[in-house]
Amino acid sequence: MSSMYFFSSSPSRNSTVQQPYIAGAIDIVDPATGLGKYSGKSLTEIQLEYPDASVVPYEDALKRSEDACIKAPWEIDSDRFYSMLGEGMPGRRTIRGDDESFYITDRLTGSVVMWAICVGGDRYFELHNRSTLDHQSVVGECRTFMQRSEASASPAPCLVQ
Repeated sequence: MSSMYFFSSSPSRNSTVQQPYIAGAIDIVDPATGLGKYSGKSLTEIQLEYPDASVVPYEDALKRSEDACIKAPWEIDSDRFYSMLGEGMPGRRTIRGDDESFYITDRLTGSVVMWAICVGGDRYFELHNRSTLDHQSVVGECRTFMQRSEASASPAPCLVQ
């Protein structure tokens, strides 16, 4: 049987931290008492602080936490790209032609990592996604981002009659 967790998708009502909240497990549910192993609180007590808290299996809590951390690519500069490369042993580093990708082996949560991607030798991107992706997938996400950005930056046609 899977472990059960108190899980919330929103920050604590008591939180004073002004930063984006990442969904996550709050506590492990003790199967004998139904209380949090660390907090000693019931679901009702947890919900006073985290109104949307629920009890979910470990696998569900992990998937929800990972899904909340995944972010589409955004453009970075070459300094950030090479800084990421120097942060430790890169995972799954691949160079094909003018495209390069790797991820930082430290996890954001579960299997979600920070990817660094260079497309065409002169455009640099970061994205947060699962470490199980391959070079072709992450470069493809960046190319899609580039196409969308270029399309939205195109001036509207002049409709003079």
